[in-house]
Amino acid sequence: MKKILASALACTMAVSMAVPVLANDGITVVVNGKTVDFTDQKPIIKNDRTLIPLRGVLEEMGAEVNWYDYDKSVFASRGISYAGFKIGSDLLITSEGETKLDVAPEIINDRTMIPLRAVAESFGADVQWDGNTKTVTITDSEKVLSADTKTISEEYKGKDGTVIATVDFDYPVLNDRVTAPGRDAANETIKSILLSEYNESKEIMNNSAEDYYAAVKEYGGTFSPLYITGDYEITYISKDIVSLCSDIMLYTGGAHPTTTRECITIDLNTGKKLELSDIIDGDTNKLIKDAYTAAIKADPEKFYSESLTALDDSISNIDFCLKDGAIEFVAQQYAVAPYAAGFVAVDVPADSLGNSLKISL
Repeated sequence: MKKILASALACTMAVSMAVPVLANDGITVVVNGKTVDFTDQKPIIKNDRTLIPLRGVLEEMGAEVNWYDYDKSVFASRGISYAGFKIGSDLLITSEGETKLDVAPEIINDRTMIPLRAVAESFGADVQWDGNTKTVTITDSEKVLSADTKTISEEYKGKDGTVIATVDFDYPVLNDRVTAPGRDAANETIKSILLSEYNESKEIMNNSAEDYYAAVKEYGGTFSPLYITGDYEITYISKDIVSLCSDIMLYTGGAHPTTTRECITIDLNTGKKLELSDIIDGDTNKLIKDAYTAAIKADPEKFYSESLTALDDSISNIDFCLKDGAIEFVAQQYAVAPYAAGFVAVDVPADSLGNSLKISL
């Protein structure tokens, strides 16, 4: 998913070069209680906006940062959230949509400088400015701080020693910030569900890798190792409930990989997975159908022409997660729209559900 999104962003964002200026120094940036050390280029202020060197803060937040020199663009990702931007462009593309920046990224003293607040907030962080001390304080949400990442990294080689497949799969482990009695059971539930999905993908990959490599050697062409990647995002957490989405991407050759989004909502007191009927009273299929009917009518070009009439058959491919103030329904790729549309998500505000909502969001 990261590879596809990065390529798409590079193709769609236009460049308009900004005129670099130097401004204030002496700015301190603190990320989750840790002061960031800027060894050469310091943060500056331009047009009342703080610009920071590209990597230090984002990497301290745990984001993976990629720079593409050919078009001077950046793609940063953390879990299933991402931010993409270009030098000189005021357009910030994130997993939540597009945002106009007050100040465009620019290059100063051979360092890429980015607008701190907008980029940090695109990853759900809180950003505070103390003008007296010139200190920017960035604090991740509990959704980020309450989980540590467990990574499965593996590499598979063919008989001649060539790497034919790789794995880079992340999943969350709730940490000590979560004090609910069912935390350990919840971790076991999360691990069981996600590793089951991972193992299915790994079996497919392993069954394909040797044959794919042999076919490329025999018939010619450029071989790229098959791969599995897994990223996640906790979308909601309270003292009683955690909800998350996990994207599992499998590449077995061909035009593009396939990605499955697994949504999991768990009772933190028991560790058990919750179904939609545990969250909402009434006809849940009707709720899903009504939500997607409204989305299709609002933007029919995004969906298949027959999506509206085929919704009853598509409901089995629609999952849900919780968000602050909403329930988000998520359709798998191809379920209601072409591949390019990705996962088509529709939010239903909690306050529209009235007494049918069994929990507080």
